Formats: sequence, structure tokens, C-alpha cells
Amino acid sequence: LCGHGVLFAGRLPAVFASPGGFASELLSEIEEDGTPAADGILAQLTAWGIEPAPEDAQALRDVARAVSGRAARLAAAVLVATVTKNDPTLEAAHTIAVDGSLFAKYPDFRARMEETFRLLLGAGAARLRLNPVSDGSGFGAAVIAAVSSS
Repeated sequence: LCGHGVLFAGRLPAVFASPGGFASELLSEIEEDGTPAADGILAQLTAWGIEPAPEDAQALRDVARAVSGRAARLAAAVLVATVTKNDPTLEAAHTIAVDGSLFAKYPDFRARMEETFRLLLGAGAARLRLNPVSDGSGFGAAVIAAVSSS
């Protein structure tokens, strides 16, 4: 967008040019700042040495929403593929344990995943339930250890 002159008057800020310069948790903050003028976004951009126009905040929010929406759809598609590989007709109900701050804290991430379930499975989406858990990796390691020692 910078290269096409749509964002930041065509200038690519250093924070976006270097790997790891833009932390992913900032996407959440950008999406949460719901005002069209997006004072929080504009303040953050100014702190990075960027002189943003008010429309830059909305464009940045649109990009954040597109990126996070894609991430939610990809995560949901992987889960649908995994479940339907094991239960192609979704005869049973399935509860999927989900761990992580992205799922727990990112605005609308869970809702976007559930919408993807509905798009991919139609009425069958009701057979999938997302269940937030904490320390999922520790629990998973314990289950693997228990199974492997039997």
C-alpha cells in the first residue's frame, strides 16, 4: 500500500520494513481502536516518527482486519480438515480445546473462526465447539506421556 501511495503518502516507515519491527499484538490494538479518526493509532504512528493522515488510521485498521481475518479462516480451516478427516460425516459432536492469547484476546477472532466453520460445514458447524483452555501445551504433553507409557 505504501508502494502504491495509498498509505503514509507512499513512504514505507522503518517499523514496517524490518522483520519483527511491528509486533503482532499491535494489530489487536489497531482493531480495538474503533473511532474513525483512530486517535490511538495515530498516536502510535506519531511515536514511530510517522506523520500519518487521518485516512491512514482507517487504512491500517482495514489491513489489520484483513490479516487477522485470514489468520482466523486458516486456523478454522485446519481444524475443520482435521476433524472431518477423522469423522467425515460429523456423526459425533467435537470439542476442540484452544489455547493462546490470539484466540482468547484478539477482537472477534473466535467469532471469525466460528463463521468459517459455518461457511465450510453449513449446519454441520453446530457439531464443532471451541473450548478455551489454559496451558494446553502442558496438558497435551501429559496426555502424550500417559499414552506412550501404556
